[in-house]
Amino acid sequence: MKILKAIGSIFERIWRWIKETAWVQPLLIVGVIFALIFSIPYFTNWISSLGISKSNYYTAFKKSLEGESSINEAKSWSDADKITDSIEKNSNLHNDTDFQYTDNYAEYGYKYFLVFVSEDCANCNSVQEGFEALEKGWNTRYIPTATKRTADGEAIAEPFKIHTIFTDESSSNDDQDEMDGKTAFQRYLNIHNDFFSASGERFSDFTPYKVNNSVQSTNYDYWTKADTENFSTPTIVLVDYTYEASQLARKGENDSTVKGRQGASEIIFGLSGDSKFDRAETLMNMWNHTDTSEAGASTYTPSASKNPFTESYQKI
Repeated sequence: MKILKAIGSIFERIWRWIKETAWVQPLLIVGVIFALIFSIPYFTNWISSLGISKSNYYTAFKKSLEGESSINEAKSWSDADKITDSIEKNSNLHNDTDFQYTDNYAEYGYKYFLVFVSEDCANCNSVQEGFEALEKGWNTRYIPTATKRTADGEAIAEPFKIHTIFTDESSSNDDQDEMDGKTAFQRYLNIHNDFFSASGERFSDFTPYKVNNSVQSTNYDYWTKADTENFSTPTIVLVDYTYEASQLARKGENDSTVKGRQGASEIIFGLSGDSKFDRAETLMNMWNHTDTSEAGASTYTPSASKNPFTESYQKI
């Protein structure tokens, strides 16, 4: 006990000396500030090691799986179900000559990125940096190629737009017996199996990016099969309802070429590029996929022949 009192008295004398010595106090304050600054990287790494997201960027655009059902009933659909159903209905994935747009696609945008992410995704942060750079440079550094038209021919602007679905999101009804132990995302994939199958055939058979870059990724198969165990994150889908997208070529029955790649139009699995600006340029190329771009002077608007997402792409 005497030892503790002696130690306490030492610290008490030190504290009294600090309070009575004016020049020491600003030095201590400066020292504390520098200690906090230098500790930030270690604190950030610690947060990352806990699996806590560094940013709420993706969350701000989330279409939730909350309330995900195990059966295909519109009355019980989650927000993720609703946007996926809208894409399927407006993509003409089955080459239906009587195909008609519905009105609800305007709720999500005439053109947007749909991005599948997860909290433990190794590459989601680097892709996020690309999206953030693209959003900040929209209409300045990165320019949509031209004013596009709706299916009815009405001119529309092209604002930056993104929606996200978290593949590892939990739903409050996950533990109910009728869910058969499946996660919310597994149930979502089961419900929309037809959409993934049909859109996967479009993506893997006749999208220019896959052909131009000789991509042989098994992720196309995992998408087409709605394979829960191997579903890739991040997966980036371009959804495009413009008239220009409806005029794009795609493969039809008996390998014939037909027009129409509206709705679910392009897909990539991750982003290449050494910097966030390189990755943003890839995303801008993906957006500008309809062969209508012109070479710009001081801004990034590549010609169609330089864009691997276009049918006019020419390798140098």
